[in-house]
Amino acid sequence: MRYRTPPVFDLDIQRMPCYGSKRNRRLPPGGIRRIAYTAGNALPKVHPLMHSMRQTSPFWDSLDAVLIINLAHRTDRWERITAMLRDLVPAEKIHRLDAVRGITMPGYLEQPWFTDKTPEKVAVMRAGSAGCIASHRKAIETARDNGWKNVLILEDDANLFDTLEGRKGDMIAEIIRDPQAWDLFYLGFYQRHFKYTVCREETIDGEPFRLVRMGGPIMLHAYIVNQSIYQPLLDGMPTQDDIWEWNAYYGSIDAWMQNYFTRDRNIKVWGTLPRLCMQIADYSDLLARPRTVEEEMGIHRTVFENPVTLASLEASLPRSIWKKMYDAYKYGGRLFRHRRHGFTK
Repeated sequence: MRYRTPPVFDLDIQRMPCYGSKRNRRLPPGGIRRIAYTAGNALPKVHPLMHSMRQTSPFWDSLDAVLIINLAHRTDRWERITAMLRDLVPAEKIHRLDAVRGITMPGYLEQPWFTDKTPEKVAVMRAGSAGCIASHRKAIETARDNGWKNVLILEDDANLFDTLEGRKGDMIAEIIRDPQAWDLFYLGFYQRHFKYTVCREETIDGEPFRLVRMGGPIMLHAYIVNQSIYQPLLDGMPTQDDIWEWNAYYGSIDAWMQNYFTRDRNIKVWGTLPRLCMQIADYSDLLARPRTVEEEMGIHRTVFENPVTLASLEASLPRSIWKKMYDAYKYGGRLFRHRRHGFTK
């Protein structure tokens, strides 16, 4: 069964750790989304129980916009994600952003970054990484230029595990509605050495659900951005004029977010346990290969959890002088090698 996609607006340009309501209502019947998906480009099926008449939802109503990064040729992903969001998000809040393809950017396959020592697969992956960086910069610029107070940015392979119309969504909305309490809120992420502080915890449908403060993780398939952080993000991201050099130094936007940008203790990063969104296991243009089910679930590597106090978390964020020196040596050396020999891995 193929579902009708909603009307969208194509934008192809286009400090409190815990607080909240004491309500503890359960998700309504049929409120949990179940999605069956397959490898390749087949359109995943949306469980029919998923769709019901939309009612007011504190979470979705707390968002100014939902911006979906989508490559023009990935119509399969666009159909899937709009079907998933159809009865959750008001149609006027859904916006498509045409993703940037790295292979079309100035400097691709040109020296000094691409040489005869650059394997074809490495070139494609570097182009995918650069396109990802440019696409997320474009998304932040779009949110800023439209005057949105916040925006949920989704990559087109995002796969929600919950409708967020119940108590879980209410808990997140209570944070989002206080702009002083947060800067970035991740609905899905991966962090191998996961240090976090539990700020809110409730039992929902017999399972613990926690809102946590944390350092910046990797993966940007589903995150909410506060307008307070638009310009600082843009100030740190590259433009297309210097994107290859930036990519050679930092490696990826995920690595930059985790190892540099969110190391500022004044930047408040939130997430949920368990995570509410992962990525579907299909062909990834960024990886230039199919993503595995293990990668989709975030279980391809062991995660070492370390719950700590908020004071301990904040104290651990800034890099020491020795760490800064080590990073300068490590990443500076990598930049030198790439500039001299081109991308080799």
